[in-house]
Amino acid sequence: MRFAGLLALLFLLASYERANAATLRILTLPSNATIDLYSEQRAVSVNARGDVVVNVVTDRGSRIVAWDRIGNRRLLDPPIENVPGEPRVDVKRAETAWGVMATDGRVFGVETYPFEGAYIGTVVRPYIWDRAKKQIFQRARCGGVGGFLFPTANSSDDRIAMSTRSVDPVSSRTFDDATPPAAFIIQGERCDALEIGWINSIAGVYASGYRTYEGSTIVSVHPNANHAFTFRAVRWNGKRALELGAGISFGVNAHGDCVGASRLLEIGAALPVRAIVWHGSRATTLATKSRNSVAYAINETGRTIVGSVWDDRARHAVRWRNGREERLESFLHAQDPPQLEVAYGITPDGWIYGIGRRHGSTVIFFLSVSR
Repeated sequence: MRFAGLLALLFLLASYERANAATLRILTLPSNATIDLYSEQRAVSVNARGDVVVNVVTDRGSRIVAWDRIGNRRLLDPPIENVPGEPRVDVKRAETAWGVMATDGRVFGVETYPFEGAYIGTVVRPYIWDRAKKQIFQRARCGGVGGFLFPTANSSDDRIAMSTRSVDPVSSRTFDDATPPAAFIIQGERCDALEIGWINSIAGVYASGYRTYEGSTIVSVHPNANHAFTFRAVRWNGKRALELGAGISFGVNAHGDCVGASRLLEIGAALPVRAIVWHGSRATTLATKSRNSVAYAINETGRTIVGSVWDDRARHAVRWRNGREERLESFLHAQDPPQLEVAYGITPDGWIYGIGRRHGSTVIFFLSVSR
């Protein structure tokens, strides 16, 4: 009798442990806001304070949504009004709006607007938004570079990574095919130039990203690039770049471990996309049963990697822990759990964050897994 009672107690404790194996937090987007799951850029960024920035598409164009660390949501104001000397555009309907939040709460962003008149073109505006006001980011701080500065990543010590772009990452509008991207790290009033390449992540002295080649020539970054282009993953140590081999790095940790994919994501592409981790210069493909996979972030120990896998039916947010793949949905035990589609990052205290869907709407999730 005592044994049966002990078994019952153990069963209840095990059930309780399973039910409490994960803690889920959901942030809801404005109505009609969606996120492109196949964008090469991570649509969600989180700063060291826990503030969140999400880049979305609405029925009024691209917008930036932000939450503070206690969950208050705001839709960032439309940009500065038309600038003298530039073509007039509809400032409330950006074709592209993209931002990354610094630790002090400022958002470094870029917006593009198509215009028509005597000729057709695109106005590109880099800016800084800091609650009180919005101002044009002065490219002269970075040497008056050509192309436009695109913010890509933040770090816990308040640095912002930027690269120059001649192809719009959302609309794929081409400004200049031949110009390779320049890479910069901004901290305070400083703007340090790195060796050429596109940056996707920074941590400690390291940054990571990739270069696009046409033959032996480094060219502009091409979203949805065709197979005439090849990609080489890059890791920066300080200002110096080292090519790691074929592929693209989306994430790096403070030890220089990089994660990414075998190539850019393309809808309906014939070739599969494979998640890769680079330890030093050694590349390892992460095992998965799905046709496609991509890794977006790696924690400081190098033991946990997060990303997404998908096939013709659905995408699933995953983590690889010590090489073992686990779908994040497997940790949820609620009666009506959201579908977790892409895991973009890991906070310093271990929360995994990304994009999911609940009742047909896109949501941002934060997941803490106790095992």
